[in-house]
Amino acid sequence: MNRESYPASLFPLCGDLSAEAGATTVEVIGLQNIPIAPNPLTEWAVLTNRPSNGDLEWITPVLNGGNITISTLIPGDVLVWNGSTWVNATPPSGILLETSGVANGSQSELNLVAGSNITLTDNGFGSVTIDATGGGGGAFVKISETILGSDTATVSFSAIAGTYRNLKLVITGRSSSGSDFYLQFNGDNGSNYDDYYSYNGGTGSGYATNLPHWGSVAPNAAPTHQAGSTDLMIFDYARTAWYKNILSIAARKDLATTGYILEFGGTWNSTAAITAIVVGLCDGSNFKTGTVLTLYGIN
Repeated sequence: MNRESYPASLFPLCGDLSAEAGATTVEVIGLQNIPIAPNPLTEWAVLTNRPSNGDLEWITPVLNGGNITISTLIPGDVLVWNGSTWVNATPPSGILLETSGVANGSQSELNLVAGSNITLTDNGFGSVTIDATGGGGGAFVKISETILGSDTATVSFSAIAGTYRNLKLVITGRSSSGSDFYLQFNGDNGSNYDDYYSYNGGTGSGYATNLPHWGSVAPNAAPTHQAGSTDLMIFDYARTAWYKNILSIAARKDLATTGYILEFGGTWNSTAAITAIVVGLCDGSNFKTGTVLTLYGIN
């Protein structure tokens, strides 16, 4: 803070901002080391020196023409102009990570792909925002990953931003019983899904179902340490022009000498943009501990 003394004659005995009768000087306080303006009457908060007892009296505070509103203070608060008045606020701190203007779910990872543009924004008070945008076509951005610490019936991905062209879901794991899994979108558990699949020369399909077979993991009967993997694509998930198409390929080994390559396809019969996904096993069993589910966005 800056402090300056001014002759009491600068403060006429009128209005809220005045020197008391008998005062010889008035102290003016400047905030954040800003030079004190020549006219303290309209620029800065004022304290008056009462000649009777020497106490300091707070006079209506004014900063650059705007009233200062001070609520409950905590250490480290600063004054911030909100467009109409000065208010106290907690300043940003540290390094903030964003992708295309959206805060990263993990503030320990910056999503960089080939061709990314990096924007640095100085937030003041020693804080900076790093924003990664753009990138080459086909670039993968990890949206979310779940590694199961216990057997789990369903896994959910929510609040999926519509900033990508396609979604890619990669699952590696086992089940407590059967092997095929389903996806449901936006909480829709009605019979609004179609599926069709082939495996080792065999085929199957289901229409107007609520549990579409769209991928596979290793069943409970699989050899020890054996996991099944599925690579699944959801095309044009955020557009509302047409229904959503799904395509995936899976590999699993069920027994010591029995393995499968499986191809799945299907449709969610809705034009809504996909913002949430639930994954579960078609027979109602659990994904086993250690199963990994990773969702990517693809531009």
